[in-house]
Amino acid sequence: MPWATPQNMLDRVDNRWLCRFVKDDGTMATPLEFQASQRVSCCLTDAGGVILAYTLPARRYTKDDLNALTGDSLSLLVRMNADLASAFLAQSRQVPQEEIARTVPGYGLALKLLEMLNDGTLIFDKDAAAFAGLPTNQSYCASTVVTYARRYFGDAADTCRQPWWGIPCSQPPGRMGCGCTGA
Repeated sequence: MPWATPQNMLDRVDNRWLCRFVKDDGTMATPLEFQASQRVSCCLTDAGGVILAYTLPARRYTKDDLNALTGDSLSLLVRMNADLASAFLAQSRQVPQEEIARTVPGYGLALKLLEMLNDGTLIFDKDAAAFAGLPTNQSYCASTVVTYARRYFGDAADTCRQPWWGIPCSQPPGRMGCGCTGA
């Protein structure tokens, strides 16, 4: 499954270089012909397959995880897909590996990034989409709550420290509406 589109390829790699590999008659394809090309679609799909082949065995990501990526992680995934597909497109015309490495420098980087994803030295932020805009669940200990209370209420926060926080109340029972046991 490709994450990049033909337009993503055109945006990331030199159009003059890419468009010469599309047509069988050796003429340069237009950007519209490039986007409609079955050869380009196959290269994008092949590149998506390579990405899955690198990421699935390590069990760090599922296909659904990759589909749910957003932001910078999605941009990196699209970049890797486009760079790999660009190299595959050139390989379909028997372009020497040296020329591919020189004209699609992202190809070597994409392979290195895939290795890093596989061994865990590089990770996608797959939880960004799941937690975007949601409140975080934070728990605080008693001293943190007292610190926050002092920040907002000043010394009034010291009028009562509830015993269930592990800090005994310093006020006599019932003073200032405390209601705690005063233990």
